[in-house]
Amino acid sequence: MKQMDHIFYELGIDVLLTPAVPIKVPYLTEAVLQSQSGESDVVKTDALMRYMSLSNFAGLPSLVLPVNYTQDDYNDDSLPVGIQIYGYYWNEHILFRVASAIEQEFYKGTKKFPAHRVVYKGL
Repeated sequence: MKQMDHIFYELGIDVLLTPAVPIKVPYLTEAVLQSQSGESDVVKTDALMRYMSLSNFAGLPSLVLPVNYTQDDYNDDSLPVGIQIYGYYWNEHILFRVASAIEQEFYKGTKKFPAHRVVYKGL
């Protein structure tokens, strides 16, 4: 906690930006979709959650937003790529302002992320 106090309070940092996940998000497989319990893969889960654990353990507010796709243009094989924004305690309003500025800059009305999209491969 002292490290977070130092970063945000003493150094005056408003937000920290990290990738949302450090690896390309895996596609859902037919086996996972047919399963009653989903998939249990500790190695994959550890990799996917690596950057998310900071906010969980330190109790910091954070949010994730998509900023691009895994390929240059959206197509059936593209997956969203996101960034995570961390803030200091009780400063959620700063996270939303930064996220709004990022959305306005990245999207400029040209990129639309499909709502409720599930991506499968090889089904």
